[in-house]
Amino acid sequence: MSGDFMLAARRGVMARMKHTAGITTVVPPGSIYGGTVPAERIYPFTRIGSIIGTPFRASGLNSSSFRLTVNGFTQGVRVDPGNPASPLATTAEDHAHQIASAIKDGLDETNIVLETGGTLRLTWVRTITIQDGDDSSAWGTSVIFGADLA
Repeated sequence: MSGDFMLAARRGVMARMKHTAGITTVVPPGSIYGGTVPAERIYPFTRIGSIIGTPFRASGLNSSSFRLTVNGFTQGVRVDPGNPASPLATTAEDHAHQIASAIKDGLDETNIVLETGGTLRLTWVRTITIQDGDDSSAWGTSVIFGADLA
């Protein structure tokens, strides 16, 4: 059953993020992606990372439990966002922490009704924020949630 709901879970979380003011103040809604990020992207952006689903059945309940990761990426915030030579108003490290906090605050303890039926309940588990190994000017964050489907 978990496989049936994984895509719906990704879509539901992405839609919730695009309509949560705390998240869209640090990442524009057009830069909130599902599992695939376009090659031509603009920082900052997020994507719904890995979803690990485990089915469980107790007392006739046919449901699933998930671990869901939301990744965020940034190169900082420029004084003049349209000018890449403009000085940084917020460092990439600071902005990555702001993105992580916004994702955690916006999704923790929420219920998301899925397009396929059922409700996904998210609970924050942990956050990891690190400098990008491929781009020293970028930072990333992974915000991990436990997610139960009922």
